[in-house]
Amino acid sequence: MNLLIILSKKKQNVIIFTDDISSAEHLLKALNLTNVYLANDFRDFNTLSQTQMLLYDISLMSFANKIYGTHSSVARLATCLNSKSKQIDPHSFFTKKQRYSIIKQNYSLLNLHPDQKAYSLFYLFVTGGGIEEIEFGDKGKRNFLNSKKLIELQSYLEEALKLDYDNDKYRIYIINTLFRRGKIKEANTLLGEYLKERGNEFLNLLISGESEKIYLGKATFHKLLLNYQIYNKAKYENIAKIAELSLNKMPKYLHKKRYKIYLGRILSFTPLRCYF
Repeated sequence: MNLLIILSKKKQNVIIFTDDISSAEHLLKALNLTNVYLANDFRDFNTLSQTQMLLYDISLMSFANKIYGTHSSVARLATCLNSKSKQIDPHSFFTKKQRYSIIKQNYSLLNLHPDQKAYSLFYLFVTGGGIEEIEFGDKGKRNFLNSKKLIELQSYLEEALKLDYDNDKYRIYIINTLFRRGKIKEANTLLGEYLKERGNEFLNLLISGESEKIYLGKATFHKLLLNYQIYNKAKYENIAKIAELSLNKMPKYLHKKRYKIYLGRILSFTPLRCYF
């Protein structure tokens, strides 16, 4: 997305502020544009301290008419220093469908760090509907993700896991995508492999209450635990194990009204499983 924003500003000077210098340098080299600069090019590392460079960045950024940034305190402060400056969230600059298309088309453009590539793939998963289970069409009609789309989204997670193997976030969402596809036996088998190899790490992330901050908001893994209760059957021993471990993380009404879980089991055999 930042790439497309830069390309749309060919008649204006653009300065990139980032901590990921190597990725920004790859981007500048690939673009080869005379109007795009890196903030580091204006800093004097030999005479400025870290605090002074931070203040310099804020001061320099405050001269911009438009600042494209998400939740950066530096961007917010720079905007406050210049009443004519406007901060724009780059992720609201395009529609969800456009964001998905942009990342998909440009993913392989830059030779970035494996962790960066993994997160780009995860962002593809997110913007493709991997987190928000129900998509809404232009006319407001609900569009359920079909099996083909879910398989595509799962492939992004699997590729991301190869690049960032210690990140159990990808494993958690792979299992959840299998649930959404109705592949319960396959999910149980793969879950067994994950628990055998990275049981503590996987369970701590899934059950401990940690959250994953993403561009579209805050996704709490606890929301995904309901699926383990829905598919809690003796023949799925790995799913049953997590269902037992995570029961106290369920909303209190589920403890008193178990029929809601049974209702979920019934719904799991219908297109309504996309709700979970």
